[in-house]
Amino acid sequence: MTPPLVAEAPPAPPAPVLLAVALPFAPPAAPAPAEPTETNEDPRRAQRTRLLLGQLRRLRTELRTTADARDLGRLDARRVLVLAPHPDDEVIGCGALIQRRVAAGAQVTVVFITQEGARSIVRHQGEPVRRRVVESRRAVADLGVVRVAYLELEELSLSRDAEAYDRLRAALAELIGGMGPGLVLAPGDGEMHPDHRAVCRATLEAMDALWAADEIDLDTPVALYEVWGGGEANAYLRVAPAEMAAKRLAMGRYASQTETADYLAIMELLHETRGRTLAGGFTPAEGYFLLRGAEEARARLLNPTA
Repeated sequence: MTPPLVAEAPPAPPAPVLLAVALPFAPPAAPAPAEPTETNEDPRRAQRTRLLLGQLRRLRTELRTTADARDLGRLDARRVLVLAPHPDDEVIGCGALIQRRVAAGAQVTVVFITQEGARSIVRHQGEPVRRRVVESRRAVADLGVVRVAYLELEELSLSRDAEAYDRLRAALAELIGGMGPGLVLAPGDGEMHPDHRAVCRATLEAMDALWAADEIDLDTPVALYEVWGGGEANAYLRVAPAEMAAKRLAMGRYASQTETADYLAIMELLHETRGRTLAGGFTPAEGYFLLRGAEEARARLLNPTA
């Protein structure tokens, strides 16, 4: 299998440094992300934002956090692998945890699974793949990440194309087996988007095969993050003000997405809602379902939430 494209982003944007393969373009200077505004807003963007916020508000009635939920700020992992079905999922779902692990000196690698294609719900003019690669490299740099990879599978193919799903599972097995991460972050199996659910299942299946072959530690944890409301969480991370500011900055890099809907507002609503499910006062929080090794991950494969 051809290995994924691996690139290094710098400690501070906007000039990423590539590790292995140079992309066939030079990124333009990064503009300062604009704050969301209602003035002269595209009516289609406003309508899509209302629709997505409405969906999230309906889902938030299902959000709950177990009384014994674990604070992932206390989890020590020196190598962290983040699996993002689409560029921006890493910011919304686990951007604060990424920052926390980077600050602790961990090696964090973000792998983007898909790129825009013929099946994409929202399609952009020009060079959307090039644009989102540029955006993603700047966004992860805002979070402190310097290791990035792209699998380049087509958006919305993972649940509809068996060959694409098999390629995903094989690529994840190669990545996880080669890296030996101390923590894997993947989207939850209860997510609305089919790509998110497919990445979750492929991750657990790939790890199950690696566990069976004794190629990774049986205790390797998997934390399933939420983008569209993951239902029950048994782990969380309270998002500090500086971490939220960095998440907003990173989300602002994704102009290709924020020009179609106010994802800043959507992200903040998600974290505020999750925070209200925690004991001990209100603080915005990221929610997770933590699988503590092979036994719990295999049980989840047999009994997914969706």
